[in-house]
Amino acid sequence: MLRAFLALATALALTAPARAVEITAPRALLIDLDAGVTLIARDAAAPFRPGNFTKLMTADLVFEALEAGETTLDTTYPISEHAWRTGGAPAGVTTMFAEVNSDVSVRDLLDGLIVQNANDAAIVFAENLAGGEAAFAERMTARAGELGTTDTVFMDPTGLGESGQTTIFDLAALCLHIMAAHPDGFARYDLPEFAWNGIAQRNKNPLSQSVEGVDGFLLAYDETAGYGLALTAARNGRRVLLIESGLASEQARLSEATALLNWVFDGFQEVELFTGTEVVGTIDVYGGSVDAVDLIGNAPIVALLPNEGRDAITAAIVYDAPLAAPIEQGEVVAHLELTDGNGMVQSFPLHAAATVSHGTMTQRAGDALRHLLFFWR
Repeated sequence: MLRAFLALATALALTAPARAVEITAPRALLIDLDAGVTLIARDAAAPFRPGNFTKLMTADLVFEALEAGETTLDTTYPISEHAWRTGGAPAGVTTMFAEVNSDVSVRDLLDGLIVQNANDAAIVFAENLAGGEAAFAERMTARAGELGTTDTVFMDPTGLGESGQTTIFDLAALCLHIMAAHPDGFARYDLPEFAWNGIAQRNKNPLSQSVEGVDGFLLAYDETAGYGLALTAARNGRRVLLIESGLASEQARLSEATALLNWVFDGFQEVELFTGTEVVGTIDVYGGSVDAVDLIGNAPIVALLPNEGRDAITAAIVYDAPLAAPIEQGEVVAHLELTDGNGMVQSFPLHAAATVSHGTMTQRAGDALRHLLFFWR
């Protein structure tokens, strides 16, 4: 299902129409997850260094290890000198300030990793789940391949290194996987703060507190890739996923993300166009026992429509003609496509409302003649 969703998102992105919203990020993706509509896609398949995005996969491997019984939340791991010097207070990077040679539970390390983007926690997980950072990075890349994100390569558990690559589409797949497969782990991204070693730190994703509905994922930075973020937010029964990379500054990142999230929630709404049993249209059948078949959605057809400019949107039933019998009831034989003149906005499968068997010889001959004379219009 995840791969199918991403394939659909990619297809929609290739024909996504221009939108009345300004974005400066050179790489961006904005998807309404409930409607399955890609609203923005810009160079989403272009590779770049992952930086702090790396910790999404680090967290996913911890979630997987917990579910597999490889570790438990109450298991404790020692803070090595390497983890302390490379990812702790002496390094001047984001850290949970774990003391060298102390023992910390997986529960606390996980909250440090997610809430504080703690590099010391990421290194400790690598050392104890895989024996070291290099082995853990191999495991991360293998896991990316399992998820179908084959354009991603990780070189360490922190993103502090100067190599590795990912894409916006691959990060989207990873985010969707975490939400679907690890709901308890995903919930940790919304913790407002975490304290360790007497030091309380607010969630390193300030948008989780400043923008309505933001409840997951992180901010990222890399010297060559620039400032980025991966966010999901929910309002009024709708959930969106926003990923950006390449922004010029922290302020640009925060202001643009805030504007985009408000735009998608305030500027669009879901509208039910047809019920699941309502006839959407009728198309001709070639060589069948009847001349035409009704089309239904089999489920409510709900479109995501802009609050302004709806007059420019048109709908059409699209199918490969001639539609030849036999046809099974419920078979997808056409699509309802909404366009705004610049490209496909949304596409919905249409199902045959009834079974159509082969027609008699006379019926098939008549259809053949009609096709010859009129090219089956």
